[in-house]
Amino acid sequence: MVRDPNVLLLDEPLSHLDAELKAELRAELKRLQKDTGVTTILVTHDQVEAMAMADRVAVMHAARLQQVAPPEALYHRPATVFVAGFIGEPPMNLLEVALEGGPTPALRLGPHPLPLPRPLLARLEAAGAPRRLLFGIRPEAIEISREDAGGGLPGQVFFRERRGDEEVVLVRVGDLLLHVETRGECRAKLDEAVACRLDPAAGHFFDPASGRNLLG
Repeated sequence: MVRDPNVLLLDEPLSHLDAELKAELRAELKRLQKDTGVTTILVTHDQVEAMAMADRVAVMHAARLQQVAPPEALYHRPATVFVAGFIGEPPMNLLEVALEGGPTPALRLGPHPLPLPRPLLARLEAAGAPRRLLFGIRPEAIEISREDAGGGLPGQVFFRERRGDEEVVLVRVGDLLLHVETRGECRAKLDEAVACRLDPAAGHFFDPASGRNLLG
């Protein structure tokens, strides 16, 4: 008997396929859903699959709904620290920092201060930001250079992963490993001293107790 369903439920339909077939069937399923217009709910643990196929994504963690939003909003405006760390490859860098006011506002990462624009400090204080918080920044928002012209975090190249027209570089800064994504090839060699420039205005601020994004 032919049925005409109102909703289709798909429970990890691509989980056991190889990478090439997964990519092909993602496109086929997306096209089929658009052609039929049938509302489709797909369950997956693969964030790449969810971001590629969905019009809206519901992110669950520990049996709690973290955020429901289009894929672009999950990436650029994560509601919680879990969503921020889960969505994106390589993952968002999440750093424990201290919020400092005074005449020269800054985020202090260990011994290193990151200058903080005063309007951004005012927004954080208005949102009730604690003095110690989590600062999240995407790998592509970090600039890496072989010489420090001032304002950068000093570190050493720990690992390089070439991905065609881009490269992912892991930089050791003290006890931390920063993911940095560069367009083209990074010229720094393994163990070479580099500087990483982080713009606080390009990042996200999370309450370490609740995990929520302080600036929404």
